[in-house]
Amino acid sequence: MTTRKRQAGDGSINAYTTQAGTRYRFETRLPVDPDNPDAGTKRIVRGGFTTRTEAATEGRRILTGTSTTTARKKGAATFGDFITKWLAGLDLAEITMAGYRKLARLHITPALGALTIPKVTPTTLAKHYRELEAHGRKDATRTGQALSANTVLKVHVLIGQMLEAAVSDNLVTRNAARHKDARPPSPKTVRAQKPEIHPWESEQVKAFLAWSKQAGDGRYWAWAVAVRTGARRGEVLGLQWRDLDQTASTISIRRSVVLVKDHQQGEHLAVKPPKSGKSRVIALDAATMKLLQEWKLQRASLSLELATPGAYVFGDLSNKPQHPERFSRQFQRSVEQCRRAQMQAAQKAAGEGRPADLTGLVPTVRLHDLRHTHATLLLQQGVSPKVIQERLGHANISITLDIYSHVLPTMQASAADLLAAVLA
Repeated sequence: MTTRKRQAGDGSINAYTTQAGTRYRFETRLPVDPDNPDAGTKRIVRGGFTTRTEAATEGRRILTGTSTTTARKKGAATFGDFITKWLAGLDLAEITMAGYRKLARLHITPALGALTIPKVTPTTLAKHYRELEAHGRKDATRTGQALSANTVLKVHVLIGQMLEAAVSDNLVTRNAARHKDARPPSPKTVRAQKPEIHPWESEQVKAFLAWSKQAGDGRYWAWAVAVRTGARRGEVLGLQWRDLDQTASTISIRRSVVLVKDHQQGEHLAVKPPKSGKSRVIALDAATMKLLQEWKLQRASLSLELATPGAYVFGDLSNKPQHPERFSRQFQRSVEQCRRAQMQAAQKAAGEGRPADLTGLVPTVRLHDLRHTHATLLLQQGVSPKVIQERLGHANISITLDIYSHVLPTMQASAADLLAAVLA
């Protein structure tokens, strides 16, 4: 075997004999982590080339893709340049693209964009993630505060996709985000930071809906359908009359109205498939069917166009979907108005100058908590988690069990009591 010596750091090209004839291999040693000299080096070998020139070409590719110094000498593109190019080549749903661009613009490019791609090392990523966790928020009111572990994990996943594309383009030989030393937030940390859910009790649901109907709240039917179906906000807004099967007493969840916020293209509404990507059918009780029929008659009294199969059940008067965030704010206002009415009634019952009993006030919750209320009440009634998963449209039952784990101990106790009654 013969060896052609090269300058230090350039590696070597070796010739060796096989049954098929002479072949050449390129061999070098490179730092495991350029930012951490103590991490040592690793041996890189590429063989099977029929000519020395082919081996040398592969050697240059390896050195260019891994050596920061060499990359800079050759005027390598920055990570920010690559991010722009990578995003431009994607063909995904517009809301997904808007989310990717936002994460890149706020949490990736500012800190990492000026680096050459080989300089985006596991150590660099780990440091970046810790900085985001400490003060990574960029929104108007809380800039500089801690960024949630869930968002940091999304940043990590996106960087991993970008670097995987860089590997495919032969710009680097490894994906730094896949290395254990990148240290993104763990799933355990993400779960620990999840906000608590605040479902209403059945009496609180009844009190709110009774007030909403009596007060002439124009959104009463929407709030009732939301809590009775467990549908997501966008799914409620995406319902059309064609989705209601009066014979089978079911409603099909086929679409969702989402708000797309794009720094480049502005804000607009889009209609897309449900979050799971699949349609689902939800069985309705007689009271919910009657409620929807009443609402359809009201819509038809305004305009027959608002009761046609393709009309949105909860659309505006021009038959356009409602703005999701305004819809949520309307719910918040309805809850606050209900609470004020309850306070006034409690004060009147207590009498002038006496403290009112406010324990019966409906708690302040988010619109999404109506979905949690739907699931929690069903679980408390002993409905199978599998049925609830299907109604909510979760991709798998583990999601349902994870979100509503707070109800499971009660179900366990009820199951024990039932068994005891059977065996008594």
